[in-house]
Amino acid sequence: MARRDAIFAKAAEYIATRDWPHNLSRHCAIVTYRGKIIAVGFNDLKTHTMMLRYRRRPAGIYLHAEIAAISKAIAYFRG
Repeated sequence: MARRDAIFAKAAEYIATRDWPHNLSRHCAIVTYRGKIIAVGFNDLKTHTMMLRYRRRPAGIYLHAEIAAISKAIAYFRG
């Protein structure tokens, strides 16, 4: 693993292990661009319209960390 990737992995681990009010597992995803973290996403019990397209099960509409991070990255680039 490259040094920069290790730094990003440590940052994601730190973010994911902060206080979490739910009794669920905490997942964290980060999106990087040009050596900087531009978006962080977490799993959530909220539903999200983007999950309708990428779900595998009919009831799988809850927000995944990856989708949350991607949607924030899209918003970052749109300004």
